[in-house]
Amino acid sequence: MTRHATRKRNAEQWNDDGICPNIVTTLSKLANECSWCQVYVSEHKREYEVKDGKAHFPVSLTNRTCVCGQWQVSGIPCNHGIPAILTSGSELSSFLID
Repeated sequence: MTRHATRKRNAEQWNDDGICPNIVTTLSKLANECSWCQVYVSEHKREYEVKDGKAHFPVSLTNRTCVCGQWQVSGIPCNHGIPAILTSGSELSSFLID
């Protein structure tokens, strides 16, 4: 009971619109790691292709998907989705999947 109350109290002190601080840390770490990826904008609105080394990954911001599947599984944008989100000028936190 004490642990539950402590965690609830800590969660109420979050200041990032209710986003867990661990997720905020993960997003900033991934953003730093994928800064060297090249992003190509598709003709379709909010569709991108991200070049990661020799591989190309289609990313859809509308559907919040990447062909690698990591974004759909974890709910956190993958290291291919993050450069596409940043290129679009959007906030990373708005692309978390509930």
